[in-house]
Amino acid sequence: MVQAMYSAVSGVQAHQTRLDAIGNNIANVNTVGYKAAQVTFQEQMSNTLRGASMSQSSGSGGVNPMQVGLGVKLGAITTMQAQGALQQTGKPSDLSLQGDGFFLLGGGDVTTYTRDGAFVLDAGGNLVSAATGQKLLGWPAQPDGTVDTSVPVTANSSLRIPLGTMTAAKATGSIDFGGNLDAGATVGDTYTRTAQVFDSLGNAHEVAFRFQRVASAAPGTSGWEFTTSVNGGAFSAPGAASGSGTLAFDASGKLTGATGSVTVTPANGAAPFTIKPDFGGVSQLAGEYTTNALEQDGFPLGALQSYAIGEDGTINGVFSNGMSRDLGRIAVARFANETGLEKIGANQFRPTANSGGALVTPPDVSGAGRVSAGYLEQSNVSLADEFSNMIITQRGFQANTRIVTAADEILQDLIQMKR
Repeated sequence: MVQAMYSAVSGVQAHQTRLDAIGNNIANVNTVGYKAAQVTFQEQMSNTLRGASMSQSSGSGGVNPMQVGLGVKLGAITTMQAQGALQQTGKPSDLSLQGDGFFLLGGGDVTTYTRDGAFVLDAGGNLVSAATGQKLLGWPAQPDGTVDTSVPVTANSSLRIPLGTMTAAKATGSIDFGGNLDAGATVGDTYTRTAQVFDSLGNAHEVAFRFQRVASAAPGTSGWEFTTSVNGGAFSAPGAASGSGTLAFDASGKLTGATGSVTVTPANGAAPFTIKPDFGGVSQLAGEYTTNALEQDGFPLGALQSYAIGEDGTINGVFSNGMSRDLGRIAVARFANETGLEKIGANQFRPTANSGGALVTPPDVSGAGRVSAGYLEQSNVSLADEFSNMIITQRGFQANTRIVTAADEILQDLIQMKR
């Protein structure tokens, strides 16, 4: 009777622990990035009343062992790392991972890991956890916008989006032209188009390109010559060392060669700069004049106005001058055994001896999940499963308490046998 009571007590304790886990799962049903816990039981040792025996020479068969179990114990409490549903928030700093991996958070010298992508910008432009203020880690971009993902990510590898900060101006170095020059033009016909360029201080200048049809230098070819005018000044002389050049086309209207450049000398103290036109997109076919400047690589002073985060974790900043530049790239950590991670509160994990070390890669690389900006991963708790498990656990708890009650009543009867 006493052993039955002890076994039932172990069942009460085990079911109580399972109910605790179920209660915690239900409590966190709306916790961002929460991973549910699953409790399993294990039979304790058994008391062997009689061992097994083999068949006898007398003709009797073998006998199985006779054992009485000594109760139940907790087998494991496993963190279920299954993907949670994604909920759209529309907030660009809210992030979620589709697939394996964890965001890295830095605080002091310690790096922790989380699936909670609720991030905000602090006063310094750092992407930080909205709940704890820990910084999101990754690879910050160099001043020219390049990101080197081969360098180690440390607890100080924070990512910044400094909205409102200014970017330096850049003098124009090239202009890309595209379109068509009319093959029906006669020698001396002209066509003029204007392009806006920028000096080293970010000041805008107007450069007019005048294209003039010239006599062909060889049979089966045709040519054009361009001269330029800066800020409404006089056009340069044909063949001048700067501000003029030539274009040559074959019989099919394809560009076969181009020469020339333009030097602009600003009157506002900015350094002189030379522009190399690229006429690779220009053709010479019968029809209209459509040649125009499509793109130039200079830009004025601008402020960072907005940003976007791509699926590969790249943070791209958009400036008021129309320029865009990479600001950094988010890092993702994967583990050989994700269920071996230890929960430390605040939706965070840390590695253990059984989880393996963190393999840090960019998102969507080497099996790491993709980043979804404007979405948060919800808890993976299933209320239907939890309520079903709660009912089963409650019944198991009640059944074990009945064993204790029955054993107590039988012991009472034994005590009363002497009367």
